[in-house]
Amino acid sequence: MEKIPAVEEFTPTQIHDGKLHVRLVNGRFQNLRRLASWPLIALFFGLVWVQVDGQPWLLFSFEERRILLFGNALSWRDLSLLAGLLIAGAGLLFFLAVAWGRVWCGFACPQSIWTWLFIRIEDLTEGRADKRARQEGAPLGGWRLLSRFGKHLLWLLLALATAVTFTGYFIPIRELLSDAVQLQMSASVAGWLLIMAALTYLNAGLVREKSACTPAPTRVSRA
Repeated sequence: MEKIPAVEEFTPTQIHDGKLHVRLVNGRFQNLRRLASWPLIALFFGLVWVQVDGQPWLLFSFEERRILLFGNALSWRDLSLLAGLLIAGAGLLFFLAVAWGRVWCGFACPQSIWTWLFIRIEDLTEGRADKRARQEGAPLGGWRLLSRFGKHLLWLLLALATAVTFTGYFIPIRELLSDAVQLQMSASVAGWLLIMAALTYLNAGLVREKSACTPAPTRVSRA
């Protein structure tokens, strides 16, 4: 039986000089992923603003040593209950991974969701992956420079919004923003916000395209 030869070729819409350009695709599973991820994004950015009787609906306050969980006040003496919930959640995640593989990573993992958000911003500002790959290495000027600046500005704003929202689950979000506007934020809180925003920006925007070596070429079999 004659073997089908394997021909090495690069896919220009994905790889250029070792840099990956992720291409957004459509399909049934991509639509399912969006149906799962967009509500999770809305919950993350929305729940921090929900209040019950003037108190946050969800709050883990280290300063006041109390937990507000779905409107119920818990003290640190109830940590055993919270630990049980966390253990149950970790067990559920484990069994999901065993039964359905990478469902969590592909549909609900925060790193995956935020990475796709950053890629969508990239598509919006600089164009689709094939266009970005063709322009890679070209002089940066004019409209392309403006698009690149807009992309990084939106990335930074999203990273900062993510850091502020996450911190709002430990410090009441209204109090946090009020201190920021009045320049009364403590150095430790400001430092935490900057570090988390920087890590979000680097992880979802830049590090995802880095590799230790140039990716291997795509091998395509041809008869």
